[in-house]
Amino acid sequence: MRRDRLGKQARYAGYAALWLLIVIVMTAAGNGAGNHRARTSVDRITVDIDSPEGALLTEQIVREWVETEEYSPVGKSLDSIDLAMLEERISSHKAVARAEVSLNCDGSVDIDIRQRRPLMRLMVDGYDLYVSDDGYIFDAPAASTAYVPVVTGDYRPLFTPRYSGYSSDIVRDSIAAIERRIDELEREKIPFYRALQQNARSRKQLSAQRAHKGWFTSDEEYAVRREQVELYKAQRREELAAEAKRLQTDIDGLSRNQEAEGKRQKKLKKIEEDFSKLCNFVDIIRRDDFWSSEIVQIVAHGGGDKALELEIIPRSGRYTILLGRADDIERKLADLDAFYRNALSNVGWDRYRSINVKYKGQIVCR
Repeated sequence: MRRDRLGKQARYAGYAALWLLIVIVMTAAGNGAGNHRARTSVDRITVDIDSPEGALLTEQIVREWVETEEYSPVGKSLDSIDLAMLEERISSHKAVARAEVSLNCDGSVDIDIRQRRPLMRLMVDGYDLYVSDDGYIFDAPAASTAYVPVVTGDYRPLFTPRYSGYSSDIVRDSIAAIERRIDELEREKIPFYRALQQNARSRKQLSAQRAHKGWFTSDEEYAVRREQVELYKAQRREELAAEAKRLQTDIDGLSRNQEAEGKRQKKLKKIEEDFSKLCNFVDIIRRDDFWSSEIVQIVAHGGGDKALELEIIPRSGRYTILLGRADDIERKLADLDAFYRNALSNVGWDRYRSINVKYKGQIVCR
């Protein structure tokens, strides 16, 4: 028994010594790593940036963002580098979809960037913005350009010329605000509804009022009293009717305001729908080798109260192609392609000044 206890105590003492050794080694390693990080300075920056078709960012552009006196990590010790600050600095540029910054023990700072892919450049009056393939709107980085379709014309989008973000976010927030306003207007009706109910009760009570003849009331006195009651009732009916009319007018005014808010909501949805159609049209031509090279410029008209209509400027001739509304695009492009192959190739590319494919089943040339 005593020998067993001594054996257990020896094992426990061994375990404790082993754990103590592990703690000492880990502490020494941590101190060594900390000392290494404190002694090692950053001597270079590596930039890994994806390069999709139509890319805006280059390694040089990214380096200019971080290699400034204020932000540059070069020459600083590894343990003094604020990775979160660097990532925030890079991510603040709207052309960046995602940025990751990491440190290596050899003294390098690695920057990995996924950039946004421009779908089109919106250059209508007062606007110069890129729209990415996922619908994100942003200013173009300085000293950069992307070969993407350019949209010009008098088209007016929902967002402002300095906006960055998703157009759908504006619509969502605006519609939510409109719905809150409609609910608020409905609550404002409640006191008027209650007053109308009280008005109806008062009219009912008024109708029930009668002149009463007492035991000792003469017929003449009763006739006078009845006439007074009827006169009062007539006057009171006019007052209650006027009050009910005023209350209903107030309710109708609030209802008109609600209707106006509802129209605003529909208008916002229509503007966003038009913008989505414009993006869809650009995406269709971008994915087609022929149309992506043939279409030089897209001219957009409308927006707001007016329906979006499109024209395209081709590379092959001096004519304008009228597409009309941004609906049934695949059919219109198919008709145009057939016209290119079967008509223009025979009569000549400079024969017409405009080609209209707005209407199904016909092409009008001038």
